[in-house]
Amino acid sequence: MKHLPWMIRLALALIVAPWFTASMAFASTELKLTFTQQPPAPEAGANILDIKLQDEKGQALDKAEVHLSVWMPSMGTMPRMNAKAMVAPQGSGVYRATYDLAMAGTWVIVISVDSGGSKQTFNYTLTTGSAGLISNGASTTHAGESSAQSQIMPVGEGRMQQIGVRFAEAKIVPITKSLRAAGLVEADNTRRTELTLRYSGYVESQFRGRVGDHVTAGTPLITVYSPELASAESEFLQSHGGDSGAALHQSTVDRLRNLGLTTADIARVKKANAVDKTVVIKAPQTGTILEVNVRDGASFSPGQSLYTIGDLSTAYVVGRVFQQDLVDLRVGQPVSLTLPEDEGRSYKGHVDLIYPSMSEGEGTGNVRVVADEPVPGLRPGLYVDLRFPINLGSHVAVPTTAILYSGLHKYVFIDRGGGKLEPKEVTTGKSSEDWTEIRSGVNAGERVAASGTFLLSSEAQLQSALPKWRSP
Repeated sequence: MKHLPWMIRLALALIVAPWFTASMAFASTELKLTFTQQPPAPEAGANILDIKLQDEKGQALDKAEVHLSVWMPSMGTMPRMNAKAMVAPQGSGVYRATYDLAMAGTWVIVISVDSGGSKQTFNYTLTTGSAGLISNGASTTHAGESSAQSQIMPVGEGRMQQIGVRFAEAKIVPITKSLRAAGLVEADNTRRTELTLRYSGYVESQFRGRVGDHVTAGTPLITVYSPELASAESEFLQSHGGDSGAALHQSTVDRLRNLGLTTADIARVKKANAVDKTVVIKAPQTGTILEVNVRDGASFSPGQSLYTIGDLSTAYVVGRVFQQDLVDLRVGQPVSLTLPEDEGRSYKGHVDLIYPSMSEGEGTGNVRVVADEPVPGLRPGLYVDLRFPINLGSHVAVPTTAILYSGLHKYVFIDRGGGKLEPKEVTTGKSSEDWTEIRSGVNAGERVAASGTFLLSSEAQLQSALPKWRSP
């Protein structure tokens, strides 16, 4: 018999097998189902399941719509495997379902019965080589959506102990997190000066001309000769004490002021009674020479940048923060700064500015951080590690490990006592490394499974307990 082709064995089994072969009855509040399997022990390939429907009075139910869904849940890297199934009415309340199993193993069978607008779903599992169907709990009655009772999973305390389920209580806890970002040191542009002159001329000599040199305000940098300036000074000297009048003399003074000479410079020219052939140009501020754009003998024009001098003692750090984290930052918020070469020490700072625009196409925004204490070695272009301690307030929360992610949906398993769990879809909010806010779905004081949720999800799939994972 075992050596005959499976189609011949199936035909013989249908001829000789009585109705009660491998039959089981599971009663709900409305329907009674009786099964006959051919072959009695399902196997890989074609199988037949005769389903006999009776109402609560024992009368055969013929005008019902019966659907059969058969699948093997995903395991590891193997995706969920669906089996082809068809149901045809045979009369006298019997509905014949044919289905093909692609391989040996344990399969889930869901039988949906729609009779008179009332839809019931029955959940079973079968294993190839073993006779009979195993019920996965009470049936589900649908008037639209499934009832809450249908979601209860009878896992059993022994089974939960084997899986390693550990429970935790949902409670109101303060949620804090530490946001980390990479920052780039930039010079403070408000503390840098462009050295320019209001007249044209030539560089006679240069005293300081190296980038990186530190200078103090008033330090001589270059000497220049300007025919335009010399002409203006000559006119000033000629108008002073002559017959040209006070108005002309004041106009020559105004011209010198427009060329950038101070009152002290004009008084010096008046006292010397001679035109300056060369003028000493001094550093306008204390700082570091960042740019040098002239050399000995070079010419320059009005407004041309000759030197750029900046105060690097107050450099700031610009951090790049992802857009979902920007909402948690505030101006004035404390920040810790750590240099890459000095990971053992951090320096205090604060958020000085949250930039109003985002980096296009990158999903990040810039945050400017100012150090509250001197940071040795802080120079433009240096990368700095930034940490923002954030207090998110107190909320109803569960351990982060208790949340099961299923695509766009999130679930927790609530302890209902007696070895029973209820998978509940939740809406989450803010989270830290250990806790996640629950905005809906779980109340404070309820116990949820905080470990073993991955294995519980497999149990839930077998029992079709998660609504979003049910077969349509």
